[in-house]
Amino acid sequence: MKILKIIAINLLLLFLCLDSNGQDKEKEEVFQILDKPAIYKENGYQGFYFYVGNSLQYPAEARQKGIQGKVFVQFVVTKTGEINDESIEIVRSPDPLLSAEAIRIIENCPDWIPGEKANGEKASQRIILPITFVMATPAEPKKKKDKKKGKKES
Repeated sequence: MKILKIIAINLLLLFLCLDSNGQDKEKEEVFQILDKPAIYKENGYQGFYFYVGNSLQYPAEARQKGIQGKVFVQFVVTKTGEINDESIEIVRSPDPLLSAEAIRIIENCPDWIPGEKANGEKASQRIILPITFVMATPAEPKKKKDKKKGKKES
C-alpha cells in the first residue's frame, strides 16, 4: 500500500512538472480599456486609415459581384506595440472576400504605440476597428448647354 502511495505521488509530481514546463509562458493579460490607449504610431487613427487606404486592394471577385460594406476586425496590440497575428479575428463582415483583405491589411500593419495602465506600465490592448469597402462610381459626364437655345444637349 505504501508503494502505491509513493507511485501515485510521483505520478502527480510528474504531471505537474510536465504541465509547468510545457506551458511555462504565462498568458498575457489583454485589456479592452486602458488609461492611455494604444495608438497607431504614424499620426494616430488618421494615420492608420491613411495606411489602410494605401494598402487596400479591393478583391476583384468582390468588385465584380458588387460587394461592399464594413468589415469589423479585432486584434491585440501587445505591450511592445506589435500586432499579435494570432489575435486577428473578424467580428462582422458582409463577405469572406472582404474579410480576407481586412486580415491581410492588419497582418501587414506597422507597429503601434502600446497602451498604458494608470501607473505607466505598458499593457496589451484589444482593438476593434471598421474597415470600409466602397466601390467608387464614375462621375456622370456633365451635359453641355446649347448656347443658342439655352438648353442642355442630350
